[in-house]
Amino acid sequence: MLNLNSISTKGTLLFFSGILFLFLFQDCKREATVAPQIDSHDTLVKKDTTHVIKIDSVCFSTQIYPMIMSNCGMSGCHDATTKAKGLDVTTYAKISYYANQIYSSVNANRMPKGLPYFTTAQKALFQKWMNEGKQNTICINNCDTLGVTYTKSIAPVLQNYCLGCHNT
Repeated sequence: MLNLNSISTKGTLLFFSGILFLFLFQDCKREATVAPQIDSHDTLVKKDTTHVIKIDSVCFSTQIYPMIMSNCGMSGCHDATTKAKGLDVTTYAKISYYANQIYSSVNANRMPKGLPYFTTAQKALFQKWMNEGKQNTICINNCDTLGVTYTKSIAPVLQNYCLGCHNT
């Protein structure tokens, strides 16, 4: 007998796996990577050169924004339409403005409601971003397909971009 529920689940998993694969490797080429520009203070110069950030600095565009949007800024919560408790966290300016309130809520495990709480690593990352001055950094990820593993490469992407809304 054909189990449609099983086919639907497998099909959904295959579909999202394909989307994730395309997302991760859309601009990826297997060629030597050009070394980043480094100055004498061991900093990485961003593409737009409005900020100079240290190599180990937190990147707003690839680390903080996806984490907040996936856990807080989705429909029905703190998005631009719903604004639960008057709070909209869908832009850099708003996330930066409410950073202390966001951190206080996630650190005390009051938020996000109905979803897994932020991990210790996520809380530490958000706090580090705040300590670094809440910079609106836009980082370019160099794609290296040689060391890809689920734990190191895929799981963090799912955690930051998907599980906030699709935690089933």
